[in-house]
Amino acid sequence: MYKFEITFDVNGKTQETYSSVPNVFYNGTWLPVGDNSYLVTRDSGEKTIWIHDLSANTVSKKDSPSIVYTLYQGIGRSAKSVGSATGSAAVLSGTGDQVVPFTATSSGLWVFTLNYSGQGNFIVWLQDSQGKRMAVLANEIGTSSGTKPQKLEAGRYYLNVTAGGPWTIQAAVS
Repeated sequence: MYKFEITFDVNGKTQETYSSVPNVFYNGTWLPVGDNSYLVTRDSGEKTIWIHDLSANTVSKKDSPSIVYTLYQGIGRSAKSVGSATGSAAVLSGTGDQVVPFTATSSGLWVFTLNYSGQGNFIVWLQDSQGKRMAVLANEIGTSSGTKPQKLEAGRYYLNVTAGGPWTIQAAVS
């Protein structure tokens, strides 16, 4: 079976691996170039544009749109994450450990409503666009729900989730 995987980390690094070619991988970097597109530059200098389809949670190369890859996020890769941000609200959900990109579309006091229905730890860190921790939004054990306000400037953020089960995070400007 042929398997390809590309990892985009919060620090702007990428790694491509292929199951049909053991011990071969390509490291690189990524930069957003607008319209949910990302420029990936391998360490070899080869450049490609990747397009993220938010509704399907897939990625594809701009020059090969018929080959689509499911986008999995997070360390555990236990389930894909679903996220959308429109206007001044976002709904994010997933299962297990994941790093989820989040765009604050406007500045102000954002209220995060967090729900977790798993067992074990549920920890959510809010990170800035560089991956630096800004605030802990949740630190619970077992099923929990709660809200946490956080003042944000408009821009790109990440929610670094540690979880042993399903979770949902809603964010809205108050």
